[in-house]
Amino acid sequence: KIAQFIGQYYISLGGVDVITFTGGVGENGYETRERICEYLKPMREKRRYYEENPEIIDKVLKDGVNKARMRSKETLKKVKKAMKIDYFE
Repeated sequence: KIAQFIGQYYISLGGVDVITFTGGVGENGYETRERICEYLKPMREKRRYYEENPEIIDKVLKDGVNKARMRSKETLKKVKKAMKIDYFE
């Protein structure tokens, strides 16, 4: 549960530099800290991968924009037809 909570912060903050265990949560328990860090490992690896390959992010964003643009054109066409203002189509 603690690892999930930290993971949510990790995602919403876009990563973290340091995780400090205090207040009785893992500060004296090596196994607890180890499990939490292991849980977060895939997130750290994925973030590192995308930081090292920003062109992938650019491609995903461009593809998404193009897809949204096509869908919005189709929707607008239907709306114009329904409103009977599709004069030039």
